Amino acid sequence: QRIEGEIPQISFDVSSGQTVDFISYNQASQEFILHEEVNDLLLDYQGKIAFVFNLGERRIGKSFLLNKVLDLEEGNCFGQKTKGRKIWSTACVKDNEDLSIFFVDCESGTGDKHFEQFVWSLAFLIGSVVMMHSVGPLDQNFWLNFEALDALKKKIVFSEDEIENEFSLSHSAPRLIWLMRDYEITLKDTNGRVMTSDNYLDMELRDNDGSQTINERKLSLINIFKERLAFAMPTPSENPVGFHQGTENLNEEFLYHLEHLRERIYSKTGPKLFEGVAFDSRMFLNTVNCLIEVFNSGKPLFFNEMVEIVFQEEVDMLLSDGKEFYNDLFLKAFPDFEEMEPVPIFKLLEQLKFIRQNTFENFTLPPQIKMKMSDEFTECFESLQRYIENSERIFLKKNEEKAVEVDHAIADDCMKWFDDQVDSHPPEGPKKQVEVFSQLIEKVCADFVSQAISEQKSAVLARLISSMNAKAFERIMMRQKSLSPEEMGQENEFREKNQTIDQKIEDIEKNNKKFGDDIQKKR
Repeated sequence: QRIEGEIPQISFDVSSGQTVDFISYNQASQEFILHEEVNDLLLDYQGKIAFVFNLGERRIGKSFLLNKVLDLEEGNCFGQKTKGRKIWSTACVKDNEDLSIFFVDCESGTGDKHFEQFVWSLAFLIGSVVMMHSVGPLDQNFWLNFEALDALKKKIVFSEDEIENEFSLSHSAPRLIWLMRDYEITLKDTNGRVMTSDNYLDMELRDNDGSQTINERKLSLINIFKERLAFAMPTPSENPVGFHQGTENLNEEFLYHLEHLRERIYSKTGPKLFEGVAFDSRMFLNTVNCLIEVFNSGKPLFFNEMVEIVFQEEVDMLLSDGKEFYNDLFLKAFPDFEEMEPVPIFKLLEQLKFIRQNTFENFTLPPQIKMKMSDEFTECFESLQRYIENSERIFLKKNEEKAVEVDHAIADDCMKWFDDQVDSHPPEGPKKQVEVFSQLIEKVCADFVSQAISEQKSAVLARLISSMNAKAFERIMMRQKSLSPEEMGQENEFREKNQTIDQKIEDIEKNNKKFGDDIQKKR
């Protein structure tokens, strides 16, 4: 079966990876365990992910074909006679869909029904595509070995009604690519007309000449796997083919179908949707853990309960993710915040506002999860708000404490300079002395305000002004003690006509209060 036109050349580009045990199985206890290495591996991939499962009859070259599909070379590929479930550690990335595709090779035909049921349930639940291998015609013996499908309908439960449950299963079913291996004959219908592989598979599924059990399995395949593709894969070579043999000695017809298969796998693999939500790696891991738990306990997996558990876990993790995101942005903005020099608060408030807004924009869930878990999401969002407010309060308090210390040091330097100026000023007439001291006080106040950074700068300034007043008053009193009665009369007359130093100080304090009010408004 050839397709019209050129087949797009697909390269999965995963040769840098290696096989990793996905889920281990203890046959004695019949328990499954997710490998920690796979847990960490999948969590490293951001965005949506998808799985392609390789299943089918035993020892017909499933791993050999998967290696050829992925262009894997000898020494770094899926192994012969796969045991358990192996996942390839490097994903193929579909950039246009922000999708990472992982390939899983599964052991088949073990005779352990519990194991087989788990493999099919796992592939059904998280797989986007299942590559199903069979060899030769789909005869009665083949369908007898398809018991796992019967168990699948009982193990993954959408509804207690069998018909409704089977219908619901179809909404979550992976796409099925059926590979009829080593198939050399021309496919023909009962009237001798040539058929496509898809038509042949459909004809076999709708053939009701088998037993009731076989007919029911075929009908279940039709009802559950709505999207099915079939490939009649020819024999790779007329001569025996070694497992690690390259493609240079393989049949041209086999290589043609291999290219076609690559393209079909790539184009048909998309995000797996659960209630309209494309799962990421963490959601899939929680799904796998739910499946492992029910298989280990011998219970069925109720699909709606599983989805709710996964969604609740996302809400629970959202708060942790939000805090982590906020802390990362905070550390980028203030890498040495414990040791950093204090800065004016209005600069900090601008940066903190930017960090807070970015955190809230990143704090999101798919709309379907947010709608279903609206109360939990609201509570989670409010918790993040409280966390950010508390973090900002602690940070601003530390900055303010440092800033107050700096302002006091500035005030001390200003006072020292003022003392030096006053002490070095010669005794003069009252008018000249009041003007000079007033100008000195105004200059010191202006210098302090230009350098001060704390919220409490007004209080520090008031202490500075008080100290300068006392110094100036002391200097004036020392001069007055040396005045004659005549000079004292001239001083009293001057005070009646001119603004006293106390009035000057009062004006300065009024201006200082106005300055403080302006800062408060800006905040």
